[in-house]
Amino acid sequence: MERTPRLRVAVALMRGGRLLLVRHRKEGEDYYLLPGGGVKWGESMEEALRREVREETGLEVQAGRLLCVSETLYPDGSRHIVNLVFRGLEKGGEIRPSSDPRVEASVFVDLGDLPGLRLYPPMATFLQKACVPGYRARGEYLGRLWGE
Repeated sequence: MERTPRLRVAVALMRGGRLLLVRHRKEGEDYYLLPGGGVKWGESMEEALRREVREETGLEVQAGRLLCVSETLYPDGSRHIVNLVFRGLEKGGEIRPSSDPRVEASVFVDLGDLPGLRLYPPMATFLQKACVPGYRARGEYLGRLWGE
């Protein structure tokens, strides 16, 4: 059992008014995440973000400003994840199948559709406001979003 929090970086990348998500499938059910993943020892958050997004989606990105921080504590107590979400700046590449076997697809979704998706951590309401043009807040702490 993991006994230290895991640091996960993710990107909120918009294209044509739609947000990029990765669709996972587990035990016959779909759920969605912002593209990203864990930071390895000795790796900067920016390096981890670029690596994880490239592996999951094929896109090259750069981290923009920090949008939010949240925590996920699994209900069974097995994991504690600290999530940092950055605005994503697309720098190249093309959407392609993921090298991560857990990722079924990379999809762009309308912000209005977010509340109807199983999104982890559950931050649809925050993303709906943070991903519109003109949003300027930085580094909002959303607290513990899942696992209560």
